Amino acid sequence: ATARRAIVDEQAAAQEVPVVLEGVESIAAMKARLLDANTPAKTASPMDEARVVASLHRDDQHSEAAIAKLLGRKPLWVERRLTLAHRLAPELATRLDRGRISLTVALALCASSGAEQKRLGDIVGKHALTSREADAFLATYRAATDAPTREALVREPRSASAATSDQGGSPLEFRSQIGGQESAIGARDELLCRVDERPEA
Repeated sequence: ATARRAIVDEQAAAQEVPVVLEGVESIAAMKARLLDANTPAKTASPMDEARVVASLHRDDQHSEAAIAKLLGRKPLWVERRLTLAHRLAPELATRLDRGRISLTVALALCASSGAEQKRLGDIVGKHALTSREADAFLATYRAATDAPTREALVREPRSASAATSDQGGSPLEFRSQIGGQESAIGARDELLCRVDERPEA
């Protein structure tokens, strides 16, 4: 048994593992190869891409056009990755890494900053909004300029999707609808108060 084990170990040690060595011209080229190596299996998240692009821009002093050429991407692709790297909150970047939010939602969240960005991201997660619903909610929220409309959206974020997507309306039209509803409710309450104040016959 000992002799058989020695033969097996010797055969295993003798096995050759093919290795492909690729020459790399520069550190920047190495970073580009890093993304290429993960592309087929799609193991690189948009946030991974954003980190590589940000490093090329910051550390290697490459322009956006140079990065696009190096990576074989369009300038808009580079611009969006830089937006993620510079504007997306770390907590939301982690969610993007884990696939808990989509790229389009992450980019939409970048339009906000600080505590508001995190709050909106939490609302998207809390209500388990789809990408379509989240896009409608965030677009309508940004278009709204008054606090009551925004708070109404926060309470019922899917109402934005119903108004903008299913009915073909715009975020501004949704804001008008909300404002009209609130005015109608206010008028109704005022009328009821007047009725209650009338002297009894």
